[in-house]
Amino acid sequence: MPVYLDNAATTRVCPEAARAALEAMTEGYGNPSSGYALGQAAAAALKEHRAAVAGRLGCAPEELIFTSCGTEGDNWAVRAAAEYGRRKGRHIITTAIEHAAVLEPVKALAAQGYEVTYLKPDRSGHVSADALRAALRPDTVLVSMMLVNNELGTLLPVAEAAQAIRDAGSPALLHCDAVQAFLDGKTEDELSKEEAMTRALKRELKRLDQSLSPQWMALEGTRLDDYFAYGPEGGETP
Repeated sequence: MPVYLDNAATTRVCPEAARAALEAMTEGYGNPSSGYALGQAAAAALKEHRAAVAGRLGCAPEELIFTSCGTEGDNWAVRAAAEYGRRKGRHIITTAIEHAAVLEPVKALAAQGYEVTYLKPDRSGHVSADALRAALRPDTVLVSMMLVNNELGTLLPVAEAAQAIRDAGSPALLHCDAVQAFLDGKTEDELSKEEAMTRALKRELKRLDQSLSPQWMALEGTRLDDYFAYGPEGGETP
């Protein structure tokens, strides 16, 4: 019997998610923007599910933006942040251990003339908040740092990064790829570990909320994905 050991990359769809997806595609397929009954039912379901995700994250439902997959979310956030700050500078800070969904759009921006500083991890896979502070410049417009590394499982200092950006008075926006931190356990073996990771994400988001002003929070981006948590897969095209 084959043993699957790549759950950090993608997980098998759990029965609950499969049933929900089938129901949505075969019964709840109305256009949620329409005025007819089927569309309004879809709109109500979307509102309910958005509120459920927001509740897990501790944020307002209107702060959530759904995309087709995590890669799209990262690409959108990185490119939009660079575009937003184009008149303030062309310097980007990220880590050398980000997912390709972040590294590839950053690479594309570098080809367009942006200067990129890659923070390197130590031997244990941790990235220093002090290294970020030292790398911040007046022309830094984006800091992209994942919360949990997908290969090593190390927790990166996202809240400390947010505080460093604020302390420096930097115009930089903060983007966080939080896919590996947002998990919802479905088996007894994994439940405690995954609940711990979810708590870690909520704890970091709470710390971010305490360290950033409302204006900053409106610009901070967090990427999550369902197929790391037993949901259907989306596309992966950097």
